[in-house]
Amino acid sequence: MKTKMIFAALLLAVAFATPAMAQHDYSGPWVGMNIGQGSGDGLKDAFNVENAKGKFVGFGAGYDWQRGNVVFGIVGNISGARINGERTVSTLYQSSDSDYTSRTTVDTKATLDRFYTLRGRLGYVAGPWLLYGTGGIASARVKTGRIYTDRYSYTDNGGNPHSGVDVSESKQMLNTTGWVFGVGAEYAINTNWRAKMEVLNLQVQDSYYARGVAQFRIIQAGVEYKF
Repeated sequence: MKTKMIFAALLLAVAFATPAMAQHDYSGPWVGMNIGQGSGDGLKDAFNVENAKGKFVGFGAGYDWQRGNVVFGIVGNISGARINGERTVSTLYQSSDSDYTSRTTVDTKATLDRFYTLRGRLGYVAGPWLLYGTGGIASARVKTGRIYTDRYSYTDNGGNPHSGVDVSESKQMLNTTGWVFGVGAEYAINTNWRAKMEVLNLQVQDSYYARGVAQFRIIQAGVEYKF
């Protein structure tokens, strides 16, 4: 619903802005940078963490061809991110035939720390505005860490009490592949500079285990320089 509302607002902006300005030429190469936010349940299924969210910054480049009002092109992006999900689960065990007690706590964290996209796009130019749909392939890297803490206590046969804490940690780095698709809008500030906004759906999986690793909504804004 939020995606539809954002895109509807962009359409209204086009409707008001188009009559006042001449059509911009979007053809040619460009480079740019972007910042944004990602959120979603993608890390929950694979790593049992709560809803993940975080920010990212990235760089992109592309080339567009324009025929009349229609633009088609190719876009590549590289982004560094801190999209984190965390969860803590605690389990209590008490022996039925002795006084042995153990409380085990598992702290789990998963981080989508970088992602890449290579996409095509197809759009329509109206004055200084370009509205487009986009889709292609994606890859990402997910880092995970788990800390197991076991606090125990018991009394031995001699009546002596004992207690202690055992801690262990495991880490994993997972490279994933998948798909990305969404919508976007650009506004030509002048001949060379443009502002843009995109709403994307990023879906990537561990190619070995075929687990759902990341499915996020990506909202990003940026600037581009057209050569």
